[in-house]
Amino acid sequence: MSTQRSCQLYGVSRQGLYQRRQRQARQAVRAEQVLEQVHTVRIKLPRLGTRKVLHKITPLLRVQGVACGRNALFTLLRQRGLLVPKKRSYTKTTGCLAALDRAVREAGRAATGCIHHSDRGSQYASDAYQAALKKAKLRCSMTDGYDCYQNALAERVNGILKDEFLFVLPDDLAQVRLLVDQAVHLYNEERPYLSLNYLTPNQVHQQGKSPAGKSEQGPCLIPVNI
Repeated sequence: MSTQRSCQLYGVSRQGLYQRRQRQARQAVRAEQVLEQVHTVRIKLPRLGTRKVLHKITPLLRVQGVACGRNALFTLLRQRGLLVPKKRSYTKTTGCLAALDRAVREAGRAATGCIHHSDRGSQYASDAYQAALKKAKLRCSMTDGYDCYQNALAERVNGILKDEFLFVLPDDLAQVRLLVDQAVHLYNEERPYLSLNYLTPNQVHQQGKSPAGKSEQGPCLIPVNI
């Protein structure tokens, strides 16, 4: 069917059809430019949420003359299957015991005397799990209740490591050290935080040290000491 006949059937002009095709082509180019920047960010921070990704890519897109709002980015990533899925939570004691046993075996003597921190989830508070900790000569650090704020620093580090950075099981302790070192660097230097107005902890820390800063004390940076 000719273009002219198609336009007659759908009640549009040839000019309108061509303009629509041009508009769709421009949108496709912009989408690829946005996805390229998203890919660059996700190389370092593969589980970074869409709002934080948008904050990081907006200045780069602006240089290219590309505008992308929050809703548009959510739609684009959803269409491409690039939204970060929520991790499923497993709380069975048997699974936790198996993970603990593997961690202790792979760490060897280096595990002796280490601190095992957790909340008071039933899987961690069970007699079987506590007995396993004692047998492995691990010291137990546990909150009094289900309130994670009792050890906010440990909870924050554990949460970020588990949810955003640990995608593969390390082969040995050397790989664990490397993974944690990389995660802490990204935490302090690359990952923006909504609670810090999309700044990184180190950026806020430097503002606090600066005479022009609003505060003399910045946020606590996460150190590496394994």
